[in-house]
Amino acid sequence: SSGINAEWPLRPGLRDHTGILPKQRRLVEVCEMISTAFFLHDNIVGLNKVKTDERHNIQKGNKLSLLFGDYFLATACSQLATMENPNVVNSVSRAIAHNVEGRFWLETINTASPPTLDELSYYCSLRHGALLSSCCYSAALLSGLDSDTASSLRMFGDFVGQAIHLKSEIFATETSNIGPESLSSYPYIAAARYLHQQGKDDLLDNAAGLNEERVKKIINLGYGLDFTAEQCELYCNKALQSLKQLNSSDELTQNLAKVVMDIKSAKPIYTA
Repeated sequence: SSGINAEWPLRPGLRDHTGILPKQRRLVEVCEMISTAFFLHDNIVGLNKVKTDERHNIQKGNKLSLLFGDYFLATACSQLATMENPNVVNSVSRAIAHNVEGRFWLETINTASPPTLDELSYYCSLRHGALLSSCCYSAALLSGLDSDTASSLRMFGDFVGQAIHLKSEIFATETSNIGPESLSSYPYIAAARYLHQQGKDDLLDNAAGLNEERVKKIINLGYGLDFTAEQCELYCNKALQSLKQLNSSDELTQNLAKVVMDIKSAKPIYTA
């Protein structure tokens, strides 16, 4: 990949046939490597969740996931430095830190005393919106756009990142793709919060264990999917609102608006 090739030339004034600058292409590759690194780290399997005779293979797979994730992250940071733009380096570095902060917070959620939806939205922004937000903002800086436009694109990336995540959680719940991570999902937390407010804490008692059937029951009783769909719609509308700073007749603006409309109308591509 050219993102790993440090000899790939960076000529700031030269655009390819798509109008993309070499440094912008490098930026996207860096952000993709960071995203892949987090994906690999997120999919490390806890040994307490597997049978004893399978632990050796799982442990080996975990080590490989960790090593590859570390490699991608280190390579991304190395390539980021070659861009020689302090504002871009600072923005992407903060996105990495925010992603980690959001991930650790979501891991510590106590479902018996659910966080507020504002708290959940804030940390979901750190976890799922920060990297795309930084990528949009940094790409604008590299294009020489003014700070107001760059800030609008930063907000656009944040809202789109969260909308995509919420849409994927809706699909996972609707298609019965529910696992342990569902306890920190927006549909489950929103439902748990609603039931807690209604004084139905007995439904949230974890003593009996939260299997897939119980998780789905809590989400259904607490209107988890409805809350999540409303929040996803809100993020999509905010993303469109953030584009009003840009020229509405510009092709880029129209393409970005189309991305949001595609998220709104997206349907699951498989069924359980």
